[in-house]
Amino acid sequence: MSDVRSALAAFIARYLRRYPTLRTRHDPRWPSPCTTGVVDAHGEITWQPTPRAWGVAEAVDLAPHANAHRAGSSDIMQRHDFAPLERALEVSIHQDICCYFSAYWSGSLEATAAFGAVSLLLLWNEQDVARLIENQIGHVLAQRRARAPLTIFFACGAPDTDHIYSVDNASAGSFSNNRGANRCAKSRLICLHFCTH
Repeated sequence: MSDVRSALAAFIARYLRRYPTLRTRHDPRWPSPCTTGVVDAHGEITWQPTPRAWGVAEAVDLAPHANAHRAGSSDIMQRHDFAPLERALEVSIHQDICCYFSAYWSGSLEATAAFGAVSLLLLWNEQDVARLIENQIGHVLAQRRARAPLTIFFACGAPDTDHIYSVDNASAGSFSNNRGANRCAKSRLICLHFCTH
């Protein structure tokens, strides 16, 4: 298991110990593999982060396939969520980022970290994958216009802030962006120690 996947699994285990029952408003047009119950009288359904079937087996070790992907011959790389982004932007996405987003089906998970409140963005369903890719393309194009290094966002700050938390694609160092370029101290994505509220 990758370091990112292990760190995320440990965080989710702590989260579920603290919040064993997660509920959301049910939308029949937005189903998810992570829903676990039936719709209640209030129109809500229970859910919990659920390991992704192919992500667990295949997204753990993407780096050895990076050159094959560039040549278009890797089935594994073609199946990971960021393959469309890589094709659109003609870049390879860092293995840690791919592992983070391919590990679980889940709603966003609220947490606190040394730098404040965060909402970890995870994927609810296959349609959410497409939405994430569209948003990441917009994020990357804005960075290119600003001549900033390529980053991929993975979390956002408290609702009353404009913070997004991104990962440097070259190094997997993470930092905060506030309207563009305000960096905090870099740290590896796997070293971010999130705490449940």
